Amino acid sequence: MALTRDIELGEALFSRGKIEESKNYFLTLLKKFPDNAQILNNVGVMFYEQGNIGEAEHYFLRALASQADYIESLLNLADLYQNQKRWKKAVDQLEKCVLIRADDPELFNQLAMVYLEAGNFVQARNEIRKSLALNPAQKDIQDIFTTLEEKICLGSESDSSSYLSVSSQHDRLNILIRGGGFVNKGAEAMVRTVQREIARRLPHARFFMEVPLQMEKFIESQGLSPVISNARGRYMELDGVIDVSGFALGDDWGINNAQYYHYHNSIFESFGKPIVFLPQAWGPFTNKSMRQLCAAAINLSDYTYARDKRSYKYISELEGVNRQNIGLAPDIAYQFEGASTSQAMNVLEQNGIVSESGQMVGIMPNMQVYVRTEGTGPENKYVQLLIGIAKYFLNKKNFSVVLIPHQVQPVENPDAPDDRFLCDLIKTALGNAHNIVVLRDYYSSEILKAVIGQMDLVIGSRYHGIIAAISQMIPTVVLGWSHKYFELLSDVGIEQYIADYKNLNTDDIFALVENAWIRRQEISSTLAQKVPEQVHLSARALDQAAAIFKDGVQ
Repeated sequence: MALTRDIELGEALFSRGKIEESKNYFLTLLKKFPDNAQILNNVGVMFYEQGNIGEAEHYFLRALASQADYIESLLNLADLYQNQKRWKKAVDQLEKCVLIRADDPELFNQLAMVYLEAGNFVQARNEIRKSLALNPAQKDIQDIFTTLEEKICLGSESDSSSYLSVSSQHDRLNILIRGGGFVNKGAEAMVRTVQREIARRLPHARFFMEVPLQMEKFIESQGLSPVISNARGRYMELDGVIDVSGFALGDDWGINNAQYYHYHNSIFESFGKPIVFLPQAWGPFTNKSMRQLCAAAINLSDYTYARDKRSYKYISELEGVNRQNIGLAPDIAYQFEGASTSQAMNVLEQNGIVSESGQMVGIMPNMQVYVRTEGTGPENKYVQLLIGIAKYFLNKKNFSVVLIPHQVQPVENPDAPDDRFLCDLIKTALGNAHNIVVLRDYYSSEILKAVIGQMDLVIGSRYHGIIAAISQMIPTVVLGWSHKYFELLSDVGIEQYIADYKNLNTDDIFALVENAWIRRQEISSTLAQKVPEQVHLSARALDQAAAIFKDGVQ
């Protein structure tokens, strides 16, 4: 029991994003239990997350040397080998997995897709047959099986690229939205924008997202078609990729992300399918391997947008990158439409804020800033600052403070806290103040944008929450953690209203907030002059993405 608790503690560190701490914790634990497969596997996972593939492979193999049927290590090794296109080794691991879990159709599907990517149609068909025997109700897998049978009968089993580049005939344009999600409300806003704006330009478009099996029903409820993770044969139905990752490639995200995007793009490029990176932040890139992988991932795309000048500089300076296919455009969230004012007011009233409450100030914290600043819980320097700002406004007459979490798990997980954790810390610290509320429920991105539009001032650290504010001409002060925040405010002429997490000087930031409040009408006027150009330019980026798909997909 004690060892189980020790392992759970290390895994909790990992779930909070503290990868280095978790790795060191498990390495220490490994000295006491050098042959424990679970600990060895966890160390491998940490190295994998940090992009150290050699060490990751070493520890996964050690785990299997200790316990040959430890399926987590077998699956991790298979994933590692797949990402490196070491198909035979990936097959070896998955063959062992299907012996251990002979009743799991998804494992047979995954094995089939590896065989398919390796060009072995016959074996791929055989594994799919086993999967369908376990679960005949897999329509998409059945379609793949039928197509494989036809190809094999035509004698084409040796040519995987020609098979993969010819999708089954369909009337719709099937587009994979990559990098979006429904936990981060900015990621959700980008998915919604693609759904609406690309569909306006390409009426026959149908949108897919790659998700774990347990998310299938939820994704379908959002008007999307699920692509089940690891069932890579589903890619054969798709006509290309629109990437809305926001900020996924750069020093902050590690080399593992770069490897994933390079690998994923190489699959679609080999099928002759378009790939477009819609406007997002990039860089910096100080690691040589990461620079090479990111340049390669960009070169495999049909077009890549940076959403700010510094990101554009970072990617345009990558060695060997094709600068002809790189552009600059604002974030597509400028095109995102919120819910109605009445819906926003209903949400505020349900949470105890009525229209007669006077002035409203919204505070949007960010766990990314919290983990980068000194202290924990209510003693964290960033949290202390937000508590002070909330108190400053609550001490004024007829003011309400609305704490707006912009990253929210559908089901709260104490081991992986979202922005509600920070909102709760702020509210708890202010005791019995009646005019401060936390929007704790799981609201759609449309509702949250509408609520933000009711604020008289926003203090925020969430990028797309800030766009939700400034696109509605709401005066905004930003406490940021990346170059993307300065660039965002610079584009709309209010860059003086940003502070960096590395320099959270309380007096300076209070002066900044007070100045923004006093000059809020002037800030709104500046936004009214600058924002329309951002809206126009972001629409042009969507026009170009649609044109690429229209021209590139026959």
